Amino acid sequence: MTMPSSSPAGAATGTSLYPQVNRAAVFEAIGERWALEILLFFGDDPVRFNQLLVAIPKISPSMLSRRLRDLERVQLLVRRRIPGAVKPAYFLGPQFSGLRPVLDKLSRWRAGSDGRDGHPSDDSGT
Repeated sequence: MTMPSSSPAGAATGTSLYPQVNRAAVFEAIGERWALEILLFFGDDPVRFNQLLVAIPKISPSMLSRRLRDLERVQLLVRRRIPGAVKPAYFLGPQFSGLRPVLDKLSRWRAGSDGRDGHPSDDSGT
């Protein structure tokens, strides 16, 4: 028996706008080798497979494919074709758009531009 969704968008149909995600599976996927490194490249723009291969030179194409599939499986990433493009691109899953600021901050910290001595600065300006 399908239980009706508690969200207003899906109340009439029994489904929600964004399917319920398994948080444990999401955290497990993020913890896999290369997954966080891959996610750090995602913002508002689509990211293509070859862009990731160039940006992460130590990852093999087969490992990148595996991690992208894992991240799609838990809905962190969505793969879709862009009009006019030959190959699909990847986007951060819509229910995870709230992760963008966290990923941006991690990316800046990794690059050393978000604080001194490896300590991220806070955004409060103090």
